[in-house]
Amino acid sequence: MTGIGRYSEMTYCFDLFKENNEFELLLSKRIEKAPQLRIALLDYLKGDKEVFPLVALRFCLYREIAENHEISAKQQFNDLKYKLTTNLMSHRDQLETIMYEFIDAHESYSKAG
Repeated sequence: MTGIGRYSEMTYCFDLFKENNEFELLLSKRIEKAPQLRIALLDYLKGDKEVFPLVALRFCLYREIAENHEISAKQQFNDLKYKLTTNLMSHRDQLETIMYEFIDAHESYSKAG
């Protein structure tokens, strides 16, 4: 696959890897030598909350991981803001989830420098 070089046109291969839970196999190969493949994989997985962090960690892309955590936390907070009542304790679990998302974002931003 790394010899083909037309990675942006190979989404069908990425679909097969994803369907068969074989992204780890793809990542275990020496794909660092193919930066275009890395870019195509990241573009393909941008909205995937399960596989994207795995790929981003493989390439040490901590900033991208942090941005995903931050976006998720902000979206959850905005959703909660419209449901907020005077009793904040009724939303404690949601607030804790948002807090942990921000903490994870902070840790990843720190790793990214």
